[in-house]
Amino acid sequence: TKPVQPTEFMMVTQENAKFAPQSKYRIAWVETNREADESASFMETYLQNRGFSARLFSDVAKAKEWLLDHED
Repeated sequence: TKPVQPTEFMMVTQENAKFAPQSKYRIAWVETNREADESASFMETYLQNRGFSARLFSDVAKAKEWLLDHED
């Protein structure tokens, strides 16, 4: 896949911001495209700064483990 442009991502995030702080949901982003590392890292920080429970992973199994962990 091609890297998501930060402006595209920010528009979608702003539309869903009302769900962030009180949300029971987590966002696990699995990025395996090395060319997208920088933009994916930016998006992880962007989401976290807006109150979303979001993490970036390079491994699907680790992302699933984090999504199912209820201690966080």
